Amino acid sequence: KRKKAAGSGTRMVFPQELPREEQIIDPEGVSEQDYKIIGQEVTEVLVMVPASFKVKRIIRRKWALKDPLNTDQKGVIIAPIPARTIQRGLFDESILAYLLISKFVDHLPLYRQKQIFERIGLKIPPSTLTDNTNAACKSLQPVYNALKRETLANLYLQVDETRLQVLEGSKNGSSHRGYLWAYHAVADGLVFFDYQTGRDRSGPAAILKDYSGVIQTDAYEVYQSLFSKN
Repeated sequence: KRKKAAGSGTRMVFPQELPREEQIIDPEGVSEQDYKIIGQEVTEVLVMVPASFKVKRIIRRKWALKDPLNTDQKGVIIAPIPARTIQRGLFDESILAYLLISKFVDHLPLYRQKQIFERIGLKIPPSTLTDNTNAACKSLQPVYNALKRETLANLYLQVDETRLQVLEGSKNGSSHRGYLWAYHAVADGLVFFDYQTGRDRSGPAAILKDYSGVIQTDAYEVYQSLFSKN
């Protein structure tokens, strides 16, 4: 939100839900014996609180029967550990979400995220970041499948592909050209991407093999070959 400020165009108004920390500044040497407060002028400035880490300790206490002769109940019991995205992983879901958003939305590669974490004060091995990112992506596969299913259920789709350079995992510094195929359901505002190493018809042919509806594309010959009648 913005509001008009005299002689300065527009001025940003900070959301009311943000926490406020007040700093009261009085004139030097003022005395309540000689003066009284008749009002105040408030100036708001935005402050950034640097990101930080904390460790959550999950403590499961073990309970033992006071009467060992009571055979109707288990002698020692402990609560099951809460379900987690990566059951034996070191990271909470908040860290996993940060890794994925930073990499795929903000386009920060993992080595840059590693550097950011180190500036905050925590050194995380690159392999740990990679393993957790891959595991988090794998855990989202059911969500992706549902998104794909709902998108393809629409009667009108827009389809297009875009190229991107993909790093080779086996050789440092080398890359190959890959393609992201986008499938957009306009009516529902849904979109999913399908990665392919090439630009031939195999990718969209597999995705659209059971599709029944209207597809809008450019004049790329692959699309023509998918729907041409022999």
